[in-house]
Amino acid sequence: MSTATNLQHIALTDTVSFVRSAVASGASLLDAGCGDGTVAAALQQAGYLVTAIDRNPESIANARSAGVNAEQSDFLDYASDERFDVVFLARSLHHMHPIERAVSKIVELLKPDGLVLLEEFGVELMDTKSALWFYGVKSVLEADDPEGHPKQLCQAHHPGGTGDHAHGGSDGHGGRSHGPGLEHGAIPHDLVGSWNEHHLGKHDVIASSSMLKALAEAKLEVLQQSYVPYLYRYFVDSVSAEKLDAIFRWEARLCGLGLVTPIGLRVVARRQR
Repeated sequence: MSTATNLQHIALTDTVSFVRSAVASGASLLDAGCGDGTVAAALQQAGYLVTAIDRNPESIANARSAGVNAEQSDFLDYASDERFDVVFLARSLHHMHPIERAVSKIVELLKPDGLVLLEEFGVELMDTKSALWFYGVKSVLEADDPEGHPKQLCQAHHPGGTGDHAHGGSDGHGGRSHGPGLEHGAIPHDLVGSWNEHHLGKHDVIASSSMLKALAEAKLEVLQQSYVPYLYRYFVDSVSAEKLDAIFRWEARLCGLGLVTPIGLRVVARRQR
């Protein structure tokens, strides 16, 4: 099953639905870190006036081939005479150091009363019960093949790809893989420690609490803030659409029962005049 099919089935639909719930079509929208343009193209088809940026030249070429108005640029260095109704960042702000500069750039690019839409995750929200479910799913999906070679998952927690898309990416809204691996094929003894070592150590991911603090300090008025299932996104590139749907629905069910923590963070904030 192709990545694009999976995206259309779950992650892409989920992301586009979030945008559509927050702002009407026809709005000018900057997709900060567009990857290969999969999400940007879908938003364009939904009626948004999309400008997309990514610093990876291959990603920009792919986005343009999908009919997206795309420009090669790192978000922190992006300069434009246009001010946008919406600045949209899907799983990219957590890579933007320093976070205060990134949020200042968001404010700079917004029209008065413009909206910033964040689709993020709270790396610091991972707990033992959630990590046990996450690593359990990984251990099943990374079982050895008949030749004894482990199947390596892409851990694509960006729609269409893996890793940070504002600072380089090649797929959808993604780039390099940065999902935590298993220890010699086994579930780690220290579940949360393994998660934190990978995200907070290896990839220096910014905590959602720091993102929210930066928004507040920039006088961005938070209109909506919600926590949603997120861990299923690590398996986008690894399973069929049907299996991904089952993983998503099971995670959502467990979140509803309080047995898994929803670490996905969605924020709608408004620039004040």
